[in-house]
Amino acid sequence: MKKADRKQNGTPWTCGRGHVLGLTVTSRENGRWVTRLMKFRHAISETQLVVEVDAVVEGTVREIVCDACPPEERLTRTWWGKPGQG
Repeated sequence: MKKADRKQNGTPWTCGRGHVLGLTVTSRENGRWVTRLMKFRHAISETQLVVEVDAVVEGTVREIVCDACPPEERLTRTWWGKPGQG
């Protein structure tokens, strides 16, 4: 199996409670693999079909807040962009 066949696009990126904050998208650019986060404006459940994309992130973004968690217990997550990407 080729490395390209093993790459999974559209993998859900979730908070600790399973709310989907975005999708990881991997593509080949100039001979190298680049993974980005397609961040949603609002967290969703995996069964929701319509989303609003807030940004496509390549670098590090700290403290992405899950707005689907209860207000008093909001979870956060950091997207760590890999050095040398972009």
